[in-house]
Amino acid sequence: ITKYVKGRTRCAVYPSAKYIFDELTVKCAGDYISKHTLEWLDGRLTEFAEAHGYSKDDTFPPSVVLKYKIKKIEQIKQNVIQSSTTSLSELKDHKNTLVLDINELRNEGIELFVTPQNGKIVSAAAENPSFGDDFAEITVETSPEYRGHGFAASNAAALSLALMQKGKIKEIDYCCRESNAASIATALKCGFKLYARTYYFCAYSNM
Repeated sequence: ITKYVKGRTRCAVYPSAKYIFDELTVKCAGDYISKHTLEWLDGRLTEFAEAHGYSKDDTFPPSVVLKYKIKKIEQIKQNVIQSSTTSLSELKDHKNTLVLDINELRNEGIELFVTPQNGKIVSAAAENPSFGDDFAEITVETSPEYRGHGFAASNAAALSLALMQKGKIKEIDYCCRESNAASIATALKCGFKLYARTYYFCAYSNM
């Protein structure tokens, strides 16, 4: 379920589970992303999944994801870009401390901006490679011991600026869970504007 800031709501569901969303439109019309509604929906979808041989994905529990967007280069707050932020292409022989596979992304030609500290890459913003030529999504990560210094916002803003300056990208997305206050702060620091809230329920087959 995606609730857009401008008021529109969109649901995407398998046909076999459509009856649950028919119930939803009657039970919770106009109130699709509230805590009460999502608790009810989580219960109904869990019942449905278990009845059809599926289990909830504990690695991605039911959650609300906030979606932010930049559509103009003027939105990007360049004042948050720190002098330590640099393009990965300018670095050599730095140890990666992140979950992000920096070397694989580099080999794929993915655009990254990083923060090096004492010979280590401690923070990075990377373009998601699965999107088209005129649309981009970025992801950020900072090593736990280096959080709180603005590195994520710096890298995200620098990457967004570099992508927009190429002239092909028309908009950039940034997504994070509603419970991730630090990531929300990073998005806002960079100039991203909230445009939607999406509820996700993920399950996998027990077969």
